[in-house]
Amino acid sequence: MAQSPGAYKGIPIKAGTDAEIQAQIRAIDAGQTSAPPVKITATTVLTQEQLDALNKSYADALKTHALAATNTPETILNSYLTGDWSGVSDSTGKPFSLADQQAALASSEAALKPYYEAQTQKDTQDAEALMKQKQLDYQNYLDTQATKFQEDKTTLDQSAANQGVLFSGGRTQKERSLQGAYEKAQAYKQASTGADIASVARDFAYKQGSPAAGGLSQYYNLGGQNYNPGVATGGVTPGGLSSVYNAGGYPFQGTSVVTAKAEAQKRAAGMLWNKGNKLLSTGYTNQY
Repeated sequence: MAQSPGAYKGIPIKAGTDAEIQAQIRAIDAGQTSAPPVKITATTVLTQEQLDALNKSYADALKTHALAATNTPETILNSYLTGDWSGVSDSTGKPFSLADQQAALASSEAALKPYYEAQTQKDTQDAEALMKQKQLDYQNYLDTQATKFQEDKTTLDQSAANQGVLFSGGRTQKERSLQGAYEKAQAYKQASTGADIASVARDFAYKQGSPAAGGLSQYYNLGGQNYNPGVATGGVTPGGLSSVYNAGGYPFQGTSVVTAKAEAQKRAAGMLWNKGNKLLSTGYTNQY
């Protein structure tokens, strides 16, 4: 049962159970100049000094926040003494209203927005530059191959004419071999370039999310060309487009997107903590 023993060796003893009082006495005997603090419980008998502190803290709190409906004087006193306001709730029964939480989050997001927008812009520009260069290199390869195919076809036709075998089965077989060689080389180059573009796109999606990656779809297609050695001129014609990456097939949330949300929530939590700490003027010593 809690007691109020008064003082020991001239040092006030705070109210508490027998075990708590004995602990205070041992602390004084050990050389401490004051007794250790007593944990406030529902059965603790308060001294007049503590009651005065309680009344003041409760009155101050009522001036700045609607706490009376959902908090007891003991709860507020415990928060006042320990600096932990997590147990203090407002009139809705929550530590902070939904409006308070939304306002803190909105403020945090606005403060962090310039940094993450700049990061997104840089990631986007880097990805676009890499993929565009891949496309340019691939198109240059196609143009070079078209010119080379025309030259090889002319050489083949001239050789057949010189030998008098323009319409022979052997010439036809050589034309097919020429066509197959160019188609095989193109397929390899297209697959290799496509893999490089997909890697860049996937890295971007991993950082900024699949929806953002979907906005760069103009870089995910590679063209081709058809090789026809059986015509006198115009043996190379444009082919269809091939998609090398599907942003929807990789549902990434985006590490940067997730980090931005987490940092905003963390910042908002800090703002709310500080707001709660300021319910009393004495709380300013603990703000951060």
